[in-house]
Amino acid sequence: MRLIECRPIECGPQVSRSMPDARTRKILSQFGDRVRKARRDRGFSQEVLAERSGLHRTYIGTVERGERNPALINLIRIADALEVDVSSLMRGLTLGRGLQREVKK
Repeated sequence: MRLIECRPIECGPQVSRSMPDARTRKILSQFGDRVRKARRDRGFSQEVLAERSGLHRTYIGTVERGERNPALINLIRIADALEVDVSSLMRGLTLGRGLQREVKK
């Protein structure tokens, strides 16, 4: 009989998913509200939006609740599925830090 040794697999560096600050949470929530409104305006369920966008239903739910910061490609997928421009979902969202920042030397 042979014994097999099991070792943990190294999958690269661990990614820290720290809690976003209040401003970030507010923007994610506002963005999610816009996605939800656009979805409902079109009469789509989360399942239909997920199917049209190629994303999972639970992912759509987390975006709508402001729990997820979606990647650019997913923003485009969602906007395309809703038949809107990405800009209409993003317009006016800002962190309130101004457009210019001083460069530290």
